[in-house]
Amino acid sequence: KEDLLDLFAIAEQQNWTWYETYVLARETAISHVISVKRMKQKLAQKRVDEKFTQDEQIIIRAAKSKVPMLFLAELKKKRQATITQSERQ
Repeated sequence: KEDLLDLFAIAEQQNWTWYETYVLARETAISHVISVKRMKQKLAQKRVDEKFTQDEQIIIRAAKSKVPMLFLAELKKKRQATITQSERQ
């Protein structure tokens, strides 16, 4: 019953219909099990992403998809530079 109340709260806070709430639940479900906690985490993540421009979000996704040293090496290579010792640290 608590989960149902949490679903109501999410729908109300976001000003969503039940279908929009269902779509979020389906996106965050694992093995067809809905988790309100995962839904809230995804919503919090979206709020953070909205603070950045489209270009900044692309850079953030690229940085998160790679090991930091590899990402830095790619950036430096484009500018024909090398990684300094202080950057390695």
